[in-house]
Amino acid sequence: MDTKLSMATNFIRYFVEPGDTVFDVGANIGQKADLYLAAGAKVICFEPQPDCLTILTQKYQQNPNAAIVNKGLGEQPGTMQLSVCSDANYISTFSQKWKTGRFANYDWNQTVTVEITTLDEMIKLWGCPKFCKIDVEGFEYQVLKGLSVPIPYISFEFAIEFIE
Repeated sequence: MDTKLSMATNFIRYFVEPGDTVFDVGANIGQKADLYLAAGAKVICFEPQPDCLTILTQKYQQNPNAAIVNKGLGEQPGTMQLSVCSDANYISTFSQKWKTGRFANYDWNQTVTVEITTLDEMIKLWGCPKFCKIDVEGFEYQVLKGLSVPIPYISFEFAIEFIE
């Protein structure tokens, strides 16, 4: 394990112990999931973007401590259009406003229809996680609105350009 990964894993261990469940919402290609797995957690990866989903499946299909859920999370179940950035296809969002921020000059010409569920529904299915990371490119608030029970630790991305 390289030094940077080791330091990050040690930090995560302040919040996550072996055997704990972690929700990785917006798992992307699994960089954070790798840290949670290294800390001994069972990781549920939520990722609706097809290219990222392929990478996650290749990385974790043989790992009994990782599960991959091909869904987005939001305030209520249904379907939504996920905008995929052609310039950097690992950057995807449900938020129209987020696309006007620091990635406004990127090409957002692809969309994918995605099934949406809620954190509450996933807690019913997987149990309450000890830690939940939410990094969904400007859609974090909507994901949190789908949660009505406490989770011990939540980490979410914040975009300074939309502070208002």
